[in-house]
Amino acid sequence: MMTDPTGRSFLSYRRTRADDAKLLIAAQRDRGIPTWQDIKDLDHAQTEAKLRTTLNEAAIANAILWITPDIADSPLIKQTEAPAIVRRAEQPDAFFVIPVAASNLDYAEAAALFEGHLGMHHLQQWNMRRISSEPLEWNQAVDIAKAVLRYRIRAIDQTLPPDEPLKIRFHTRNEPPVEPGFALIVDWSPYFDPREASQEAWTERLLPALEDIVHTIEIEAHRRRVVAQGFPALPAVMALGSAFVSTRRRPITWSQHFPDGSEQEWGIVGADDPSGYEVHNVLGDPRAADLAVLVSVSDNVEKAVALQMSTLPSFRVTCHIHHESGPIRHDLTTAGQARHVASLVQQAIRTARSEYPITGAVHLFMAVPAGLAMMIGQRLNTLDAVQTYEYIGEASLTGTYRPAVLLHPSA
Repeated sequence: MMTDPTGRSFLSYRRTRADDAKLLIAAQRDRGIPTWQDIKDLDHAQTEAKLRTTLNEAAIANAILWITPDIADSPLIKQTEAPAIVRRAEQPDAFFVIPVAASNLDYAEAAALFEGHLGMHHLQQWNMRRISSEPLEWNQAVDIAKAVLRYRIRAIDQTLPPDEPLKIRFHTRNEPPVEPGFALIVDWSPYFDPREASQEAWTERLLPALEDIVHTIEIEAHRRRVVAQGFPALPAVMALGSAFVSTRRRPITWSQHFPDGSEQEWGIVGADDPSGYEVHNVLGDPRAADLAVLVSVSDNVEKAVALQMSTLPSFRVTCHIHHESGPIRHDLTTAGQARHVASLVQQAIRTARSEYPITGAVHLFMAVPAGLAMMIGQRLNTLDAVQTYEYIGEASLTGTYRPAVLLHPSA
């Protein structure tokens, strides 16, 4: 059996530490690491037998051994889980284990809990981490998740053929399936209800997770391109593009799916194709400092924005990018056409900022395919503040655009 490095991260812990486990699972999930946890994934089979089988599966990519004092009263962890994890770690393949001495244990105390159960191994000789605070704090759970992320991307990079990309599945609207072959399966659905996430979630959880993902890939798999797909809200996929901003030179494409079942890779690298889209500017309040950018591809953005102008900031200029035949649905059929529209958005912003005293934020209202939203996000590198919006409601005049994530691409 050879370990599949795109598999799940196994968490070994006492159920009395459920609060710790919840943070560890969430911190990994935010960063695209699918997990295995007993209370969710252990069915009605006999517990010990099921655990032995699970820990011998190739689809378990790594383990976190969460060591707390109450493990002293858990024969299942000492005699079943920990020995099976150590045996996996002895094999010369991609499997890795991160032992953590938590709940104020020192290294010697943590190792002593497994005395006589790990054969010739002694955990004190391992690269064990230590968490001294009680209870576990979010930033400490994040540090553990970042370590798993780093080892995971390194293992995947070492096992993939040289020309294979890192594949990312990215979801906000529903829980994604866990499939082999995806380096990361980013599941942000717990933060969305169902289309919006709070500003606190964006600032404290989601944007830091994206930065961790991009930074880790830059360090551990810097020669590989990235291909993303999934079912995200448009502000989220724009945030993904902003994290992979063009100046970072980390190539990423979006696997854009079409109604006929076909797909194309959409990315900013390559030539533009004529799209038939153009820019129309409307001057607004000369005292205003903000810029509005409307992009109408899948639908006419202008209708909904016009109905809620009283609830929006004043705009110095409004740039509307739509098809030459009018702001009606006009599907993009090639990556080159999508690149052309993304270029128009970038050029419209630059021109408006150079011709008018726009010192405030850029407000983006879009009805576009996910791949185009990502490419637009990648082209925002010179901007200080970009306020994104999520459309709430059906495709009718009753829908509204609600503020979503505030991006700082040039930060």
